[in-house]
Amino acid sequence: MGFIGDVRNWLLGLIAGLALVGCVAEPLVASDSVQVDTSIGFRNQEALREHWSKHGRQWGKVTMAEYLYLAQELRDTDADGKTVIVGFRNDGVVTKFDRRDGEFIAYNRNKVIRTFFKPDDGERYFNRQMRR
Repeated sequence: MGFIGDVRNWLLGLIAGLALVGCVAEPLVASDSVQVDTSIGFRNQEALREHWSKHGRQWGKVTMAEYLYLAQELRDTDADGKTVIVGFRNDGVVTKFDRRDGEFIAYNRNKVIRTFFKPDDGERYFNRQMRR
């Protein structure tokens, strides 16, 4: 797994013990120098709960706080065009796909997360979203 993976797992474990405030976690700095803005999450606690219930198991036994942090981390990761790609839909929604982990996120320009999951058809799903 390596040092970076160990640090990421340690951070995720730490997050599990943090209380959620509304639908955001306490501020942390992600591994790989990603500045994660934990002050903005899903539109409300219920939206977070629904998405975590539906998609959270795709990451194993992650807590709701861990799921939220993973979403915030991808949202705030710079798209390099290789590992992480980004698209901007006509309706103002920003989408990202992490080719390494198979993660997809859609969020509003104000950074409020709309959805976060691992689509069955991976990058093809991302490409279809761009045509919406």
